[in-house]
Amino acid sequence: MDKIRMLLSRCAAFFRKKKLEADLDDELSAHLDLAVHENLQRGMSQSEARTASHLVHNHRHSPDNHVAQRFVPVYL
Repeated sequence: MDKIRMLLSRCAAFFRKKKLEADLDDELSAHLDLAVHENLQRGMSQSEARTASHLVHNHRHSPDNHVAQRFVPVYL
């Protein structure tokens, strides 16, 4: 029964992949925006704040490769 549930869960995740990726991208963008805002509060210029935020949080698309690997189909 657990294998059937796991298979159904993976199938559902496969078809929801675009929404999950969009949600992740939105969340990462929100974190970057917050970091930029905090850097602006510290007195940095707009470009300095954005650059510093990207350096601290890596580039906003770098986790995509890691996340995409989680959605590789697993054959039972």
